[in-house]
Amino acid sequence: MVNIVIVATANYLWGAAVTVRSALETCSGTLNVYVICVDLSTEDKQQLVRSWQTSNLGQLKFFDFTLDQLTGFRTTMLVKSTSSYARFFIPDYLEGVSRCIYLDTDLIICSDLTALQNLDLNGKSTACVIDGGISTPDQQERLRNKLKLANPQRYFNSGVIVIDLDAWRLREIQFKVLSIAKEQHALLDQMDQDALNMALADDWL
Repeated sequence: MVNIVIVATANYLWGAAVTVRSALETCSGTLNVYVICVDLSTEDKQQLVRSWQTSNLGQLKFFDFTLDQLTGFRTTMLVKSTSSYARFFIPDYLEGVSRCIYLDTDLIICSDLTALQNLDLNGKSTACVIDGGISTPDQQERLRNKLKLANPQRYFNSGVIVIDLDAWRLREIQFKVLSIAKEQHALLDQMDQDALNMALADDWL
């Protein structure tokens, strides 16, 4: 059984539909889908439900999220919405779930996510992939001097995250990342991705 989580917004409804549908079509077993909704109407949700009707769809749950909870969080010239920070609240919504895979909604899933669901995290709370855009001197300087990462070569992309939710709760990672996002927002050029890298600096595979 695989548990995936997305943050779905009205502006990226098609992306949400495609990301989850492709995950369903490539998954060899039951796939549970948890959707944190930002500004989705009843009709939006109904369209998603219709587009995800496959034989291996397990639980499908929608959670309404209001951006009022993110007042004062950093945005950038390129990204004006704070909706991506909604993923920080995944442990609250997935009560009773021990592990999930967070997916951005600009993905097409081409492999069975069962392997990620069962990945050995070697005691870490999280698994991610190294970001492909960190090799430039400017980025290395930013990661080292601004974000204070001890190893600026280890900066992950937050588009796909395997999360041990039990470890997140035990280690209070949600509290840490929310505190960073609120108190150090001026440093976060990459918004929520920077905050996650700072909070998980020594705790990701």
